[in-house]
Amino acid sequence: MASDSASPPVALALVGMDWDAAALAEELGWRLAGVFDPDPGAFVGDLTPLGPDENWPDVAARHPGWRVLLAVDVPAARRRLYAFYGPERVMAAVSPHAHLDRRAEVGPGALIQREVLLMPWARLGTGCKLHLGVTLHHEARVGDFSVLAPGARLLGRVETGEGVYVGAGAVVLQNLRIGDGAVIGAGAVVTRDVPPGARVKGVPAR
Repeated sequence: MASDSASPPVALALVGMDWDAAALAEELGWRLAGVFDPDPGAFVGDLTPLGPDENWPDVAARHPGWRVLLAVDVPAARRRLYAFYGPERVMAAVSPHAHLDRRAEVGPGALIQREVLLMPWARLGTGCKLHLGVTLHHEARVGDFSVLAPGARLLGRVETGEGVYVGAGAVVLQNLRIGDGAVIGAGAVVTRDVPPGARVKGVPAR
């Protein structure tokens, strides 16, 4: 299992305001330097607002030790921001309360929350985000920059393309393929392959 979360950075900034991600970073012992968010009205509580993403080059020049954690949920934005902030600056974060089988593989820049289960030979691509309670069963493979919302489950040998979003509590049955950029609605039960770019919902998902 590969992960770049082992060595805490000098300071960490969130990219996008997400309190669950902030709590995970603090649980891992990282000092939160602030939040990059394009919305000046975003509630950042006791964290320091760092402004929009465009401020990053100046901040990075002043603070070369700083690293970032991609907290945004939109897959296309995760891809763009991973390139903008730079792979060498984007940290992975894996909760100590997640279970990752020793045969599972985790790509760089991943965010893995509490109660996530990655079973044998599950594979997570670059820059993915798994919310609370997500399960990847044996041999499930998740493409780069995909996001699985709380409680989503991919059963055995499911394979998703890149930039897929799986909604909260959705279930994808075994041996199915989910195409690049597809969106699966919350609570859906997917019983057949989903083509690239499709948006499906319901039980069974259509």
